[in-house]
Amino acid sequence: MLKKKVRLLDLKSRTLKILISIVERYIQTGRPVGSKAIYELLEDSPSPSTIRNEMASLTAMGFLEQPHVSSGRVPSINGYKVYINNIPYGDISETEKNYIYGMFSGSSFDPESVLREASEVLSKITNCTIVFAAPPVGDSLVREVKFIKIGKRTPMLILITSSGMVQNQIFNCDFDINDDILHMFEKSVNEEFRNRKIKDLLLDANKIIFNKDSKDIIITSAFKASFSAVKKICQNRVGVEGKKRLFQFQEVPRAFEILNFVEEEDFSKFIFSSSSKIKVYLGNDSKIDIFSECSVVVEKYRVSELNEGAIIVVGPVRMNYPDVISKLDYIVRIIEGIFSAFLNL
Repeated sequence: MLKKKVRLLDLKSRTLKILISIVERYIQTGRPVGSKAIYELLEDSPSPSTIRNEMASLTAMGFLEQPHVSSGRVPSINGYKVYINNIPYGDISETEKNYIYGMFSGSSFDPESVLREASEVLSKITNCTIVFAAPPVGDSLVREVKFIKIGKRTPMLILITSSGMVQNQIFNCDFDINDDILHMFEKSVNEEFRNRKIKDLLLDANKIIFNKDSKDIIITSAFKASFSAVKKICQNRVGVEGKKRLFQFQEVPRAFEILNFVEEEDFSKFIFSSSSKIKVYLGNDSKIDIFSECSVVVEKYRVSELNEGAIIVVGPVRMNYPDVISKLDYIVRIIEGIFSAFLNL
């Protein structure tokens, strides 16, 4: 369960209650909120005139905005921050958990497929666009490289890293494949690759292949294919689910630009720049111009002590944060459980 955060400021109880009610009402309707609506919503509500005075004070402090002179109020970015830092996030209901399990099979042992399926489920239950970022693999260790026969002269290797990422590579040989050759491939490649960092293997690739090529031409093809798999696994591993959902929000006019950006390497660097397990970026908080009119909620998942990936929710600033964060946290716990079982951590 996510713990309630410390308040950004010490508003008196009544003022805070009114601000929270305004934010929640605006999230529901998308329309400016007036004092009459708050008066009808609150139990033991103060008078409408008292609510108007409180709303005026909140506006003066920069936590509410008034789009037009005669209209109600809408939350400012600072108002949303106070709201987010003063609402508890708890576990979702058993009914919702069962619903998620019904949608999420978790049957695949391919980590990337697990992330894609989890993101698809989260997109459906939050009605937001979901981005998944696999752990950076440069510092990951190679756990094992396996070889299987899929054709007379065609083997496939499976490279497994300590960060839970798996990369397959099919290659051809100039000779027939049998179990003895596959065993030789595995023995030779694992002696060189196992427990070495991905980034170090890339640096030594040419030297290792040259040495093997000059000594044993039979295993050279296996080493070349293994290094090809290493290069592929280092490519930016970001996926997006629910792309169309971002276009339904009029408050997010730059949806095309956002969707293009989240698949770039700079977005991954931005996501992993924070040490926080969960981070909420509202509008300009991200310091990235195209996110100025939306919210980005990031929660990291751990696959080992040194390796973390992230699941990201992208939607309007007018987002149902308690609902989104609770469901995001639950999905992340499912992902961590599947990865833990897969890697026997």
